[in-house]
Amino acid sequence: MIAIIAVLTAVLFPVFAQSKAAAKNGSALSNTRQVALGSLMYSADYNDATVLWQYQHPPFTAWGVLLQPYLGSPDVCFDPARKVPWVPIDELGEWGWDTTISINADTYASGATTGNKTQTSIEHLSQRIAFAVGGDPTKHNWWYGWEQIHWFDSEKSSCPDVNNYKETNPYWAYDYNRLYQGAKDYHLSNLITTEGDGHAKTYPVGQVMVIGQPNVMVACEDTHWVPYYKSKTPTGFDLNLELFWGKWWDITY
Repeated sequence: MIAIIAVLTAVLFPVFAQSKAAAKNGSALSNTRQVALGSLMYSADYNDATVLWQYQHPPFTAWGVLLQPYLGSPDVCFDPARKVPWVPIDELGEWGWDTTISINADTYASGATTGNKTQTSIEHLSQRIAFAVGGDPTKHNWWYGWEQIHWFDSEKSSCPDVNNYKETNPYWAYDYNRLYQGAKDYHLSNLITTEGDGHAKTYPVGQVMVIGQPNVMVACEDTHWVPYYKSKTPTGFDLNLELFWGKWWDITY
């Protein structure tokens, strides 16, 4: 009898674990979908403009706070696979910098460094990542700590260092690894996203990130992005990267 129980445990435990993980993925996907729909309602009220990733002047209000009239609860801005929320929900809205669902600050959101974008001005809106479940904060640097996990750098996020993705020293490595870390540690290596048109989708990280190649982080960018900054047109996997992550140097793409 003991042997039978041991065999059943060995067989069923992975099944239960996968079911639990799948449920977390579904909950995270639901939250990102609600965030995206709120963003579309925001755009309808603001002449088609995409939401700011944060105000560019004090008090630097973040996108999650700006979307609250359309979301109804701060909880949907957090990944339910982790404690929700991680930080106190304060009346000043400082919690908005600490959301574990992040916005694409470069090629979807509006902002001082990225220009004011509209839904109709983004050429490949239905293929453009707008929001994604992000990573945990790092304690090495304030800029990448609790106060700055609500956004991600689109180009850098496509080039993680998968063998050292939890390493945050040098501090700028966090820009490359934050989305991969959230997918790897909490969602079975799946990136939970919504595209600019509001539909939610789960991607295996290898489908939208450069995985399993010797070039990582800066070297990866030199290979898969820098050649196309001016006039060269990407093909194959590099074209898929460009459509998904966008061109930070072209506000209309």
